[in-house]
Amino acid sequence: MYPCRALLVIVVVYGNIRTRYVAAIQESSEVKNLNFNDPSWSDAWFLLTDQRPSMNVQKAWNEGYNGLGVLVTVLDDGVEYQHPDILPNYNSSASYDFNGDDNDPTPRYSFANENRHGTRLAGIIAAAANNSECSVGVAYMASIAGIRMLDGDVIDEIEADSIRFAFRDADIIVSGWGPDDDGRTVDGPGNLANLAIEHAITEGRNGKGSILVWATGNGGRVDDDCNCDGYASSMFTISISTVTQDGSRAWYGESCASTLASAYGSGDDRKSKIPTTNIRSTCTNGYTGSTASTGIAAGIMALCLQANPQLTWRDVQHLVVRTSNAKGLDVADFTTNGVGRKVSGYFGYGLMDAHALVQKARVWKSVPERKACSVIIHATDVRGRWKVSPNTSTRITFNVTDISCKNGDTLPDRLEHVQLTINTNNMLQYTLLSASLISPSGTKSVILGFRKPYNQYNRFRNWNLTTVHYWDENPVGEWQIVFERKQREAYIETPLILHLYGTSRRDWDDFEYVTATGKESPYDEVMTARQTSTQSLPESSLGKAERLAKYASCRIFCSLQRILENDRPCSCKDLEIQT
Repeated sequence: MYPCRALLVIVVVYGNIRTRYVAAIQESSEVKNLNFNDPSWSDAWFLLTDQRPSMNVQKAWNEGYNGLGVLVTVLDDGVEYQHPDILPNYNSSASYDFNGDDNDPTPRYSFANENRHGTRLAGIIAAAANNSECSVGVAYMASIAGIRMLDGDVIDEIEADSIRFAFRDADIIVSGWGPDDDGRTVDGPGNLANLAIEHAITEGRNGKGSILVWATGNGGRVDDDCNCDGYASSMFTISISTVTQDGSRAWYGESCASTLASAYGSGDDRKSKIPTTNIRSTCTNGYTGSTASTGIAAGIMALCLQANPQLTWRDVQHLVVRTSNAKGLDVADFTTNGVGRKVSGYFGYGLMDAHALVQKARVWKSVPERKACSVIIHATDVRGRWKVSPNTSTRITFNVTDISCKNGDTLPDRLEHVQLTINTNNMLQYTLLSASLISPSGTKSVILGFRKPYNQYNRFRNWNLTTVHYWDENPVGEWQIVFERKQREAYIETPLILHLYGTSRRDWDDFEYVTATGKESPYDEVMTARQTSTQSLPESSLGKAERLAKYASCRIFCSLQRILENDRPCSCKDLEIQT
């Protein structure tokens, strides 16, 4: 054969192989919609693969993660466990009715059907799949339990008893309630409930900590700030906000610096809502509110715990920060923090990604011990306070060093949560006060936003304003607190207390890092340490024979490419069979 003809044959063969190879790779990387027979499955737009950006739930399902072995407990107005879409996954021993003091969490029925909230939430999380009923839960093989506690006087004791009962068995506890979303209330858990929450993260899941998932609230219409909700803003809870179908903020969505991440949910009447179970053994395609997003997030976290049951409550928060994604989301307040991650008051670190979460979870080694440091800032004014004049800002600057901590605390140099404890004078329209925190890296976090004007005297009393915007930043250096006030002056009482929580970088030495290539997360470590989970991983979606065939095709393709396009990289490493 003449050399020119040989070269022509090689070119033609290479072109054909390349076309088929690229097509095969693209096909294998796509996740096709599963064909469930549940009547509302086709309306579950937030789970379908053509929704962009995607939460990649089906990619996690395709790898064998469906929530099996994980128990999720819903604290709400009851759960209709007899519903045919809930009953297959119902756990009776983990359920209770604190309003009626019995073992049956069935909601109280009425003409208005107002006690439907918990049943709808339970269906989003764990509705059974492929049973010709309603839709499909995000964790459709997870166990689901219900605690009825909202249909009556919601007092501190009831909340505490409900949380204590739940964390005995639950891996994940989900709540879609909190203080009034009226733009003026400042409220949170009482002493008993606070103690129960702390016990949940120290004693739940055999000491690894229950995963507490809370909705940020529906007060966006009155500019409410979920940092005035002590449940959602707690360090021990994962607060979830709502992304609408077009990637924008929901009209009811609240902003606050304690929001960790977001999940899809409903928007206005022109946007699709959420299909799920409904009371009286019916279905609905019209579930709305931030609780729907919280249920989706809880289902995704169930997949995460199935991938690695050894994760602690802090591990899960670290994983959510590292795998949530801001791409494709339309909100103006995204900023890039000191370690390169995009973060928002409305969306936290972005839309949750189920596939990325389970992938990272299954090789994740538990994070180091948490360190804590409290820095006390005193006013220099003779009256022991800072004055905030109307329509101006008051800036307080101070330095954090290794000796700044009180009582011998240890300063973390890799942050997780940051809180500012404030007290104010009794002032008219106390909702017209805002506060921002600026870290040594220059990251500005609005820890209290202006809310709905309210003509009443009130004050902040030992209130903690929480932010997660400094995750992995180093706190050493100059910090600034900026207060602003509208209409009338305000007085911030001394002292202010800055609480810094996180880890020491040297304690991460046991981890092996792979340098991130993305600009959004240069500290997004890929943990290659040994798998800590005792549960075996699911089989790869590619069988061994198919993988060998693809590997052989890839080697041929790369050999030809080296002849004709030797400046282009080509590797078959991902398809190698490990022995």
